[in-house]
Amino acid sequence: MAASTHFADRADLAEATALLNAALADAKSHGYLTHQFDARLALGEIHLKSGSVAEGRKELAALEHDARAKGFMLIASKAASVRGSSETQR
Repeated sequence: MAASTHFADRADLAEATALLNAALADAKSHGYLTHQFDARLALGEIHLKSGSVAEGRKELAALEHDARAKGFMLIASKAASVRGSSETQR
């Protein structure tokens, strides 16, 4: 989900966060693991872009761990990459 790249200002970020949280809850209720991971990746990106860097990094680290544990190596790699790029932009 590249939703985070389409939301520039704070109001849009808040709206995107709300939509992604709703999508995440729906994916969890139906057991759609891929959709859960996609939503979490987008949420982590939004946290980083909105200035909640520590929260974003924490979410991305947890996502990387969970994705690896379930064999979703591409998502784990994306989470690690986004988290790593946030550290180099300090």
